Amino acid sequence: MIARTLLLVVLLAAQPPSVHAQRSRERVRPPRALLERMMADLEDDDDLTMSGIDSLAKWIYVERRDFNGDGVREWVVEGSRYCGSNCARWIYRRLPGGRFVQVYAGGGTGIAMLAARSHGWHHVTEYWHMSCCDGPLSTFVFDGRRYQWRDTRYQVRPIDGGEPRTAYHLFVTPPEDPGPQRLVLDPFDAGGGLWISGRYDICRSGRVRTDVCGAPRLILSSARLPAGRVCVRMRAGSGRIPPPRPDYHSRAGGGWCGVTTPDPGARGRRRLVLRPTRDDWAHIFRYYYVDLTGPGLPGRLQTSPGDGLSHFASQLDLHYRLPCVEGYWCTDRDRRTGRG
Repeated sequence: MIARTLLLVVLLAAQPPSVHAQRSRERVRPPRALLERMMADLEDDDDLTMSGIDSLAKWIYVERRDFNGDGVREWVVEGSRYCGSNCARWIYRRLPGGRFVQVYAGGGTGIAMLAARSHGWHHVTEYWHMSCCDGPLSTFVFDGRRYQWRDTRYQVRPIDGGEPRTAYHLFVTPPEDPGPQRLVLDPFDAGGGLWISGRYDICRSGRVRTDVCGAPRLILSSARLPAGRVCVRMRAGSGRIPPPRPDYHSRAGGGWCGVTTPDPGARGRRRLVLRPTRDDWAHIFRYYYVDLTGPGLPGRLQTSPGDGLSHFASQLDLHYRLPCVEGYWCTDRDRRTGRG
């Protein structure tokens, strides 16, 4: 995970603006009450707040846009320090009494409004420019209080033009839908003839978040999987990021064994449902690469462009309480941001 972060920093520097960014903006001066609210919302070690409220005003760009059609424009804030085309962004609304409240925290090349609405507020999207031709496009939906992540499609555009393809699609079902709310990773190509997907039934609010809601499922699909009982070995590695750390290995048996069945969604392929432990998912999230070995499996998974399995694990962390991995930055801040 650290390696991905370092790579992101390199790729984001001095990138040209994306087509998803707003083409024309009118900068406004932030009121003192907005700056005070941002100082309270941001972490103490955030680069924007470390030098105080006056320094904060110098390093943000503020514009006004109406997201709910009530004729009162909200305040869109862009953190312009240490960023190229991908910058931190927030949306604040001003309450009748003059107090500001944050309703969105995100980033990327800009915030775009969609026609669809929830609770009167337009859905919004953010796009992160990862390279010349790929990046994640995410949708956020207003839940009555603030914008919540709903969906991400990692898009890859042909160098010579044409429509983008989706490398992976990760989403959470709407909470108002009948049945359990689900975190879903659609099947994606992991290389070597292997397709990977993921499912987790999310506990409803007010219920204790334990395994009674069901363990997350890792689903493998391949024509090379044999019929019958199959056991898989998982190894996660930290790559060459110093200091060196030992590889992580899943425990034999348990949730890494199952019986293959015909895949109803893919003719000619067999399906294997696995249930990794919390420690397994934590290392899939934090470590740089993952190997899956066993009958009919390719070994090293294809993780570029994008990494759907790691992204699934990062969103899973918000609902399933993954343990911290020694040597990696991991605090309650991860869960407060509602992002992966």
